Amino acid sequence: MRARRPLFRSLRVGIRVGIALAVLSGAVTLPASPLRAQVRIAIEIGWLDPPVLTAGVGERVTFVNRSGRPVHVELLGESGRHHIVQVRTETWAAFHTIGRHPYVVHFPESGAADLWGEVTITGDSRETLDLPRCSGVTIMGVCLER
Repeated sequence: MRARRPLFRSLRVGIRVGIALAVLSGAVTLPASPLRAQVRIAIEIGWLDPPVLTAGVGERVTFVNRSGRPVHVELLGESGRHHIVQVRTETWAAFHTIGRHPYVVHFPESGAADLWGEVTITGDSRETLDLPRCSGVTIMGVCLER
């Protein structure tokens, strides 16, 4: 005969699976870095909150889609001044230069009017970003050290 697993082991496995599913589904979010406050722009049909935002060089600006419809955030200007990542209902960007960075939010499937906004970046012009550096060769985003 096979020995039965104790009840607490089954509960422990069930709790681990439940936590993993909650984190993966987005029901639970992991805490943000305590070093930086989160800077957010909410996207709704017909308005942005706030339409003009001030942030620091290299600070992550998150665009949260609360419209319930697919959106596309387009940063205007030279692409070297910023980078942007879009994932499902959230889009985030980091701005590398001081100044005004206009953007447009498009609603491609709904036909809603485009929304225009601006992120103003402040700080010391000599400030450098603490980005990871590769002393070797980078292939498809992976650093291979020499």
